[in-house]
Amino acid sequence: MTALSLIIETGMPTAGHGDAQEAASGEGPVKVLPDDTVSRIASRCNVSEGALLAANPSIDGSSDLQIGATLRLRPATGQGLADCLNHLGR
Repeated sequence: MTALSLIIETGMPTAGHGDAQEAASGEGPVKVLPDDTVSRIASRCNVSEGALLAANPSIDGSSDLQIGATLRLRPATGQGLADCLNHLGR
């Protein structure tokens, strides 16, 4: 039995050719999908909205999201705590 026939027989969902890969529990990056908001991405990826915004300083809110853009879920290693807190304070 091939893997494809096993998937078809068991009814397991398969990703379509154009489906974006989702980040699992705080691992990134993640692609912005149609109708995404900061809240929806944070919920889907199991991170806080604040952490998502801090990791992506060019994003101030959902209106800044662009379909197909890639977002980090964690701050870049070179980004300091002061930069993260400054973004959250805006």
